[in-house]
Amino acid sequence: MGLIERLGFWRTVGRVLNTAAGARVMEASRGLLNLSTRLLPGPRLDGPPPFVRPGRALRRCTVAVITTSGLHLDGDEPFDVDDPKGDPSWRVIPSDVDPAVLRIAHAHYTHRWWEADREVLLPFERLRELEEAGVLRLAPRFFSFGFGGLLTREYTDPGKGTAHEVARALVDDGVDLALLVPA
Repeated sequence: MGLIERLGFWRTVGRVLNTAAGARVMEASRGLLNLSTRLLPGPRLDGPPPFVRPGRALRRCTVAVITTSGLHLDGDEPFDVDDPKGDPSWRVIPSDVDPAVLRIAHAHYTHRWWEADREVLLPFERLRELEEAGVLRLAPRFFSFGFGGLLTREYTDPGKGTAHEVARALVDDGVDLALLVPA
C-alpha cells in the first residue's frame, strides 16, 4: 500500500472540496483551470465532432445514461476513492430510481451542485418527462463509473474491461443512444 493510499489522500481532498471554503476555492480557481486546458498540449479534434445518425426516429430509440459522477445506490458498495490508480468498476442505477437513494463516492469535485439540484449529474426528471411525452424511451438501467484515475487495461481490455462490460449491458438492454454525463 502506497503513501497516498495510507494517508487517504483523495478521500481527504474530497472532504476539503465539500466544505464551504473548498467550494469557494474551486469556484475561484475555475478560470485558471480552464485557461490551463487551453494552454497545455493535448489532443485536438480536427474537423467537426464525430456523429452517427441514429438508424431510427428518436421516439423509437431506447436511451441510457452513463455518468462518471461516482453515483451509486445507498446499499451498494461505494467506489474506492483511495486507490491511486482509480476504481475501474461500475454500478447500475435503475432508470426509475428515486434520486434521494443515491450517494456519491467521488473525491475530485464538490458535491454542492448535486445537493442543490440532483438533475445536474443525472437528468432523471427531464428524461422521464421526455419519455412521458413520447419523445424517447428510457432503458431499464443507467450506468455509473466512479473515481476514474488512469485509463488502464481494467477499463479497456476487450475480454474483460469494464467499458466492454457496460457496452455489452447496453446491447442487452437494446440501447440505441447513450447520453454521456461527465462529472
